[in-house]
Amino acid sequence: MSTNIKFLHADQIGGCVTLISTDTTKICIDFGENLPGSKHKEALEVEGLTSGEQQYDAVFFTHYHGDHIGRFDKILPGIPLYMSQMCRYALLNIYHALAKHDAQYKTQIEILEDKTRNHVLWPQQAVQVGDIKVTPYTIDHSA
Repeated sequence: MSTNIKFLHADQIGGCVTLISTDTTKICIDFGENLPGSKHKEALEVEGLTSGEQQYDAVFFTHYHGDHIGRFDKILPGIPLYMSQMCRYALLNIYHALAKHDAQYKTQIEILEDKTRNHVLWPQQAVQVGDIKVTPYTIDHSA
């Protein structure tokens, strides 16, 4: 079994996306917004992840900063989302606060509250998606 890893926008800070695939499984790590002033101005589209027919089996998010998770609402609806409980809780609080002033954030709240689509990651508890195993670890972001 071969594993392929592709880094999108790896030449900048923020907005990076990591695509990992084997012969039978495709996952994505993070799908965030580009930071202001980044060299990539266009919104990133990934065939089978954000457009076209679904080709990805899951998306994992490392943490709740917008440059890592800010475009989660663009991911095709059939793709499961994995994030820590803290990440989901923080995002829900942020989007509920934003929705008080702008109804456009209703979609993000609906996605985050969809318990059939969202899965909680627990530290050091491996998650198997097809033939890829992901083991989350808690670390200090400033490290």
